[in-house]
Amino acid sequence: MARDEGGGNSPLLARNVTFRASAASQQSQNSTETLMTKVFGTKNAPNQRVSESLDYEPVQNKIFYERMKAAKKERHLFGYTGHTLAKFIITMVSGILTGFFAVWMSNFVGTMFEWKNGFVQELLDEDGEHRVFIAYLWHAAYSCLLVSFAVALVQYWAPQAAGAGVTLVMAYLNGNHVPNLLRLRTLITKFVGTCCSVSAGLPMGPEGPMVHIGACLASVITYAECSE
Repeated sequence: MARDEGGGNSPLLARNVTFRASAASQQSQNSTETLMTKVFGTKNAPNQRVSESLDYEPVQNKIFYERMKAAKKERHLFGYTGHTLAKFIITMVSGILTGFFAVWMSNFVGTMFEWKNGFVQELLDEDGEHRVFIAYLWHAAYSCLLVSFAVALVQYWAPQAAGAGVTLVMAYLNGNHVPNLLRLRTLITKFVGTCCSVSAGLPMGPEGPMVHIGACLASVITYAECSE
């Protein structure tokens, strides 16, 4: 729907025309969003812009040069302001925390496997004709429960945590902005979802998700004092 801001009988190219979606089209679009569409998604392209490019190049202007001059005047300790030391500290803390997360994930998955296999072995050691079938059903139900919990976290809380995350991190480093890719919510969902998926016995490992977890940790530490 176009709204003419210039008016008159002037040519269309000479007018200031603003194109807006009509209320009827928006209402029909909202009415087509069923429960199955919300759960499984849709193949239609989104109306809003969901991705943009990051600009790593510094803006060469007067404000930039004034900040550079002010930074040179603030150097007190051996000619440095302390920003370089802060970068080294953030890098080391990010690496150490990523290692801790890897150890926690390995211990959690190992504990879940031992408990599951131990309980299944107890069911198999019991007397009964259907003990194998009962043990199989419990093993399948346990795995399905873990997978369902991981899927629910990704689907309804942090969709950015889907997949391994390596390609998304590479795209982000190459300048493609992916919204909410490195947030705390994504970090928690990635860690819990990976633990549940590996513990359920899915054919996957924690190597790929650990790349995304490390990137999320570095981003969370860097922007710890920033508020939305």
